[in-house]
Amino acid sequence: MPDRLRRIGAVVAIVAGLWAPGGAAALDLPEVVRLDVTFAGLPVGVLHLAIRRTDGSYAATARLQPAGLGRLLPSARFEATVQGRLRAGRPQPLRYVEDVHTGRRESRTEIAWEGGVPRLLRLDPPRPPEPWHLDPAGQGGALDPMSAVLSVLADVPAERACALDLAVFDGRRRTQIVLAPAPDGEPGCDGVFRRVAGYDPEDLAERPEVPFRLIHGPGPGGTLRVIALEAAWELGTARLTRD
Repeated sequence: MPDRLRRIGAVVAIVAGLWAPGGAAALDLPEVVRLDVTFAGLPVGVLHLAIRRTDGSYAATARLQPAGLGRLLPSARFEATVQGRLRAGRPQPLRYVEDVHTGRRESRTEIAWEGGVPRLLRLDPPRPPEPWHLDPAGQGGALDPMSAVLSVLADVPAERACALDLAVFDGRRRTQIVLAPAPDGEPGCDGVFRRVAGYDPEDLAERPEVPFRLIHGPGPGGTLRVIALEAAWELGTARLTRD
């Protein structure tokens, strides 16, 4: 059971955790979003997102609350916050803070962006970088994990629902989120979470990509809204369902 729970946590981190033609999606989200998280059909948690926007800036907080199987790790906790600017409605992060408590370890990461280039402000507990970790100075243009999640969940016009190619930097590692139309006219988008660089080579070789599926429903003003996200995993399917 502990191994399964660790894998559940990894799936949630992928979700809770952008770049290319078209860039990140405009942050068109309601003030509060709730996502129920299940694994192999069993409840494991609830992800709460609170978003605040103005014409030129945004701020958001994410908090994962254990539920069902997740309560077997009562001390587990995930919280993240981001503040940034909006340019043509698209996010440009300025500061990102992440607190993770797995029940076995705790960590805090703080990143600031200056001119679109990230800088690692704090990493607790302090750890010297491994040879494979990335220098933040070379990660200009990448978003923080929180802004990436907001971009994936944003309400979008139907013609742009699956046109997303996003780079993400978490302070040490770079990942990519890519969406494309589902094949054969199936509803929703096929996505992939791709580990790009900064990972232990063995971990990178073991699972370089995690496929997932976005499922849309009608949104306001004729837009499409993400109502569910499904990710295949060895022991079952992780699913986030929007209330």
